[in-house]
Amino acid sequence: MERTTALLYLPVEEDAVEGLAEIHGVVYNKMVVHNGHRTAEFTLSAGGYDFNIENNGKLAVAYKP
Repeated sequence: MERTTALLYLPVEEDAVEGLAEIHGVVYNKMVVHNGHRTAEFTLSAGGYDFNIENNGKLAVAYKP
């Protein structure tokens, strides 16, 4: 059985995703231009996630069960 996935295009700077911690269900693919904006492309498995930019400018992702 295949799990449902979605692509997320998040408009962040490339340095925000450097060193991103591995989170189950979240795969950072690459930086791409999407709809005219530079974005980080992620593949997400079914579920809920919180995406935040921390005070240090880095992206943090948390799974929300």
